[in-house]
Amino acid sequence: MGDLRTNLLRQQLQRELNIAKKLEAEGKHKAAAAHYSTAGSIYRRLGYAAPTHRAEEYFQTANQYDNLASNIRNPEKIEAAKDISQETYMEAIESLIVTTRPETTWDDIGGLAPVKTNIKEAIIIPFCEYRSHGILYS
Repeated sequence: MGDLRTNLLRQQLQRELNIAKKLEAEGKHKAAAAHYSTAGSIYRRLGYAAPTHRAEEYFQTANQYDNLASNIRNPEKIEAAKDISQETYMEAIESLIVTTRPETTWDDIGGLAPVKTNIKEAIIIPFCEYRSHGILYS
């Protein structure tokens, strides 16, 4: 029974994607966005029914279609973002950089030792190395 449900969802997914692509090509962005959003929902349902090792792939694809739907609903925002100056871009990036030391320490975060180690290895250690070599602020 699960296979029948999965096959029906896949057929519905393909229909939604075909309609969305056609509408997008015709410049009907809001209508296309609705179909891309529906495709994201279908991927999510497929993810819940999928084996664990495949579920993450379905959920990631669902998120991609949700983002696509959001982006094509507002094409003017995309065009506006293309026109920002390099100075404005750099100001936006600099505003995201933490310049003061937070009061929370690693020891304040209970558990999650593997996660904290991954964050340190992926972000903090490379940041410190780049900064000490003058790469970030050269």
